[in-house]
Amino acid sequence: MASTFFGVLSNLDHNIHTWKTYKGRLLQWFITNDIDKIIDPTGIKRRAVLFSALNEDTYKFTADLALPKEIHNVPFDDIVALLDAHFTPKQLGLTRSLAFALRDKVDSEIGRLVELGTSSSGTFRIRITNSASLKRDGSVRMYLR
Repeated sequence: MASTFFGVLSNLDHNIHTWKTYKGRLLQWFITNDIDKIIDPTGIKRRAVLFSALNEDTYKFTADLALPKEIHNVPFDDIVALLDAHFTPKQLGLTRSLAFALRDKVDSEIGRLVELGTSSSGTFRIRITNSASLKRDGSVRMYLR
């Protein structure tokens, strides 16, 4: 018997997409389609959905992360934990301190611009504050949108 599923679950290419965003969308897709730990206690269905949504390179990459186990024997929650561990970089204290210092500098510059009457827009503040962000490798990048 065929089931009807709601929502669009696009393919994941780890070279293009971010795992954090994709994971959020995947979990929302499971909620929308009533696939949870009660309906799927072993995680086999959730694992199959995830594997079917991975492109070939990402599937091979995930299989490599699971070694020495065979990927089809690894529980869904363990696969998610492997991907979380790989794609969530460890942040060095120095990097976090630098990002904090940059945000302080940006805040002081915003205050100066607002005092001069150059901008009172909250949007401008958000864009500037978010301009100091951490890259995947833990280093800091500064950009303006």
